[in-house]
Amino acid sequence: MNGQPVMNRRLSNREEHQIRERHMRRLKKRRRRMFINRSILLISAIAIVFFIVLFLTPLFNIRSVVIEGNNRISTESLNEYLSDISGENLFKISNSSVEKRLTAISYVKSVDIRKKYFPAAVTIVIEEKEPCAFYETETGYSIIDKNCIVLEQREDKPEALPELTSYFESAEQISSDSEAVAELEKFFEIVRRIGVFEHITAVELLEYYEINFEYDGRIKVICGSDIDLEQKLRLFKASVNNSSFSANDHGTMDLSTPGKARFTS
Repeated sequence: MNGQPVMNRRLSNREEHQIRERHMRRLKKRRRRMFINRSILLISAIAIVFFIVLFLTPLFNIRSVVIEGNNRISTESLNEYLSDISGENLFKISNSSVEKRLTAISYVKSVDIRKKYFPAAVTIVIEEKEPCAFYETETGYSIIDKNCIVLEQREDKPEALPELTSYFESAEQISSDSEAVAELEKFFEIVRRIGVFEHITAVELLEYYEINFEYDGRIKVICGSDIDLEQKLRLFKASVNNSSFSANDHGTMDLSTPGKARFTS
């Protein structure tokens, strides 16, 4: 009735239970938020300490740089590319950056960078490109690898390497012809594998990508097409190593027919 006080109604058990549940949910949410905030602060503090230890203390400053695998490239010349590494923080050194600067050197094929943390040190393993021949130019000689990439330019004639001649005007022109590169790469890989390379004194790349070569400066070898090239070259090796073949024999060996080696003096 209007004007009369309303009596307090007693809550039912269900309503009391719902109120308690809401209160517990709010309490758990508040505790979870506090836990998350404290965890974030703790993780941030640990991260700051970790960052200081890693980057702002001398603990991880590189104490030594060791270079391995280099035979043709002097350690001194490689160190010129790495002069800023020694004493630098180990974690500031980018592997890709070091690799990029070293592979810019013509003789460097690949670089493997190995880091040691206690004490901080870096070992750099160099894989070098193998020189396979030289090509005479107007100003001197170009030493090339199996892909006809020029490794070095020099004025004096290289020793212990075969001279490459072809109908191309330069090694750069050969390297731009994928079929020519493939033929030479195949040839050089085979002669190295079967142990003949050291005796080759000249290589001739012909039209249609056929290859002739000179052995010990005394035997001209006609390979013909690259069909069964490895078989042909192994047959040649067996022939010159045969007891009936004199170390003083001069002439031409024709391998152009697979399975046959015809020698004419």
